[in-house]
Amino acid sequence: MEAAEIKNETSNAETKPASPWRRFAAYALDFIILFIALKLIGVEFRFAEKLDSGIIHIGYNANVIVLLVFFVYFVACHKVFGFTLGKFIARIKVVRSNEGMLELNHLIIKDLLSMRYIPWWYQLAPSGAAAFGSTFINTPNGATITCLFIAYFFIQNLSLLFIKNNRSLADLCAGTKVVRL
Repeated sequence: MEAAEIKNETSNAETKPASPWRRFAAYALDFIILFIALKLIGVEFRFAEKLDSGIIHIGYNANVIVLLVFFVYFVACHKVFGFTLGKFIARIKVVRSNEGMLELNHLIIKDLLSMRYIPWWYQLAPSGAAAFGSTFINTPNGATITCLFIAYFFIQNLSLLFIKNNRSLADLCAGTKVVRL
């Protein structure tokens, strides 16, 4: 055996999968960090506001900014460091499942399939960009989309408990895993 093969076998044996609780804590920390950073740079966004017509409206432009900031933060941090600030504090990082190099396309797939964007994509859906609540959810398309998002939310999060090495569906599709540092 060559030295590189021995090193890879050793590194495989030493990497322990991150628990779902560590992953949740890391995401919660990242969310808080990003929320504070967005407030500091002056991004005013509300999760919902009631308009004069009684419709609950989500700030469209602010949500686009939030989506972009989240996307760039997670993809860039994972590409450059292998972890975000929240993951670093929780002592976990993203690696390739086959011990290869993390490529940008893997991170984009992982990021887009993760649950962190669902609340904002939901608001920006064509039928729901201006309206959320009774106007959108009570339409046939709105109810279907709502049910799909809820189902995906549970499947994505429950997959951490049932798939080997605490991998999510996004991890499986992207060929990544989250391990302890």
